[in-house]
Amino acid sequence: MKKKVLFPWLSIPFLIIIFGLGILSVVMEDVEKSEFENRTLQTLPIPSLETIKTGEYFKTFETYVADQFFERNTWLTLYTKYELKTNQTFVNDYHVTNDHWILSKPTRVSDQGIQKTADRLNTFAKDIQSWEKEVYYYGLPHKIQLVKHLYPSYVTFNQNDVKTELLPKLTNFDGTEDLLPYFMETFNKEELEQMNFKTDHHWKATAAYTAFQWIMNDLSEKSSLVTNGAVHDDAFIFDEIDPDYFLGSWNRNLYEQVPEDETIPLIEPKDADTYRYWRGKKGGDLEESSFRDIVGSKLGDETLEYAGAYAFSLPHVKIVNENAPNKTHILIIKDSYVNPMQVMFAEQFQTVEVVDNRYITDVTAAELVKESNADLVLFMFNDTNISGSSFVFYEQSD
Repeated sequence: MKKKVLFPWLSIPFLIIIFGLGILSVVMEDVEKSEFENRTLQTLPIPSLETIKTGEYFKTFETYVADQFFERNTWLTLYTKYELKTNQTFVNDYHVTNDHWILSKPTRVSDQGIQKTADRLNTFAKDIQSWEKEVYYYGLPHKIQLVKHLYPSYVTFNQNDVKTELLPKLTNFDGTEDLLPYFMETFNKEELEQMNFKTDHHWKATAAYTAFQWIMNDLSEKSSLVTNGAVHDDAFIFDEIDPDYFLGSWNRNLYEQVPEDETIPLIEPKDADTYRYWRGKKGGDLEESSFRDIVGSKLGDETLEYAGAYAFSLPHVKIVNENAPNKTHILIIKDSYVNPMQVMFAEQFQTVEVVDNRYITDVTAAELVKESNADLVLFMFNDTNISGSSFVFYEQSD
């Protein structure tokens, strides 16, 4: 019986495609950043005797090929679409419900990681108190904690509990509170859903305003520097917009494959445009700015994101409201969950400084706080942000 011989030329088209794509990937200009993944891509590495010797060059080159593959986003979009169609529990570490909620895979920070964060916070808080400033820590509930009922029952929700795992270790603060229990006890599931974006990892301004009210009440009870903690709704404008397209952060990570139908509540002080604003591009020196440069700077755009609707995570912002009921100067060290709240605090305090420790580069957080005239320092981070660059206070960011 004769064996069938496969003619070599049958493999030629396949080889041409493979090598052709590889050559295109190398000769085309490198893409420096993936907007979908929100990360820097590996560019062509420069070999050296040392990196070749250690094998580091070849590892880096392998990453380069994967990051710069021809039409990479197209291939990844097709793969993501396939994964979503086949009803995987997690796609790119996200779960998508039938009604288009995007939920990240729950993760835990180790006990050692939490202790490291607590040690850093305690060291910084002790210094802050030595500079004759009061210091408080507020944990803010993350979206996945508020709507965890949307996860499949078989998914283990093992997120860290800030109230029991982190706050008891913060011994050098004038006060520590976690707001998650208040939200869970006060609002039903439907109300909690309405407070959060479906396709983004953030809460909405309605949740931020609720947290702002709670924190003001707490500070008025604990700090002599806050003589008036009453928040009056009639001092704010409550609005809601329906953008042409809302680009949620987690939808972007899924290559925008999840249909969106989001509305964006806006809550701003009525007299916010009379305040004075400054911003620091790297954290240190401040340049005078304006209301709409800091707050809601992209509200007129057809495609709107959380940052554009509320505020971008700038390294350093300062707001002065001469007519505020509290003549106190506060400084907030925060993550992006505070972005809708910073102008709310300006309605209550004469001077508000806001620092995002992840983005300051020409000064350390410790130097900035020490040199500030702030009387009151508030740490505010969402409850999933309990380790990493947000908690490096005595070194400059890269």
